[in-house]
Amino acid sequence: MVRRAVLLTTAAAASLALTGCGASVEDYCDTFYGEGSALRESFQEASDNAAASSDPFAGLGTALSAPQELATFFDKLADNSPDDIKPDVEVLRDEFQEINDNMAENAMNPFGGLLNAFLSSATTSGSYNRVNTYTLENCGPPPGS
Repeated sequence: MVRRAVLLTTAAAASLALTGCGASVEDYCDTFYGEGSALRESFQEASDNAAASSDPFAGLGTALSAPQELATFFDKLADNSPDDIKPDVEVLRDEFQEINDNMAENAMNPFGGLLNAFLSSATTSGSYNRVNTYTLENCGPPPGS
C-alpha cells in the first residue's frame, strides 16, 4: 500500500515537471486581448479626448498613469503566461514598474530620465519582440484589425 502511494506521488510529480505549471496559451490570449483591449480602449479614448480638446493638459492624467497601468497589465499577463513566454512578460512588467517608480525622479532630471529610458529600451527590446511575435503566432492579430 505504501509502495503504491509512493509510486502515485512520484508519477504525479513527474507529470507536473513535464507539463510545467504555467498557464495555457488560451489563458494568455484571453488575458492579452481581454485585459489588453480594455486598456487600449482607455488610452485611445483619452487620446481622442485630448485631441478634441483645447485644454493642453487633457489626457495628461491617463498618460501619467500609463506606466503603472501597463505594469499591472503585464503582471496579470505574467500570471496567465505559459512557461515559454513568461520570463519575457515579466521583463516588460518590471520595466513598466521601474518607469512608474522613477517618474518623479525623471521629472526632476529629464536628461537622466531620457538616458535611462534609452538604455532600458535597448535591454527590453528583445523581450518586447518575443512577446509580440508569440502573441501574433499564438493568438492571432488583435480583434478588429
